[in-house]
Amino acid sequence: VVYTDGACKRPRLAALRRAGAGAYCGEGHPGNFSPLPRLRQTNQRAELWALVRVMEGDSRPLHVFTDSAYVHGNFLRWAHWRHRGWKGDHADLWGRIHACLTQNPDRVLVSKVRAHLTWGHVAAGIISADAKIRNARADKLAGLGADAHAPLLSLEREGRQRREKAKNRQKLMLDILRDRYLGISELPAHVTRVPRGAFVR
Repeated sequence: VVYTDGACKRPRLAALRRAGAGAYCGEGHPGNFSPLPRLRQTNQRAELWALVRVMEGDSRPLHVFTDSAYVHGNFLRWAHWRHRGWKGDHADLWGRIHACLTQNPDRVLVSKVRAHLTWGHVAAGIISADAKIRNARADKLAGLGADAHAPLLSLEREGRQRREKAKNRQKLMLDILRDRYLGISELPAHVTRVPRGAFVR
């Protein structure tokens, strides 16, 4: 039994978007993993990459749990798209899933689990405590993978520095305009034109 998950930090900012994929097989299990390689960083791809890694990394019969409706639904529809090939996004990863299923269609079972499960769900009997813990561990691994991208740290730091510089520049311009306005308002009533070069900092 394997629980998989994907995470994407800053999804609205293409330059800073970084994703991670997580799989949890058990405490200290060598099959646990977190990073998402390559440049295309989306939550859907992270969720799908987690399943690909699990299927390619373990040749035994597997029961995989995912909270992604995208992964679960399209995996179940494999029989409908297997002959014509996958026509949507992430065709490279769906192609790898197709290759695994072609070798043994019944080896992997994928089930859908609710996302963001709480102990309240456990108390209500919606999910077992073990499933809640495993799902949370997969979610944490995916988040760690998203945070592990080294380039993101420098990009974010650069972005904060630029934003601070822009704010300081804007404040300086506002101060200049305010000083100019105050200076003009203090001129004697008979002065109708601002002297050349006045109020320059």
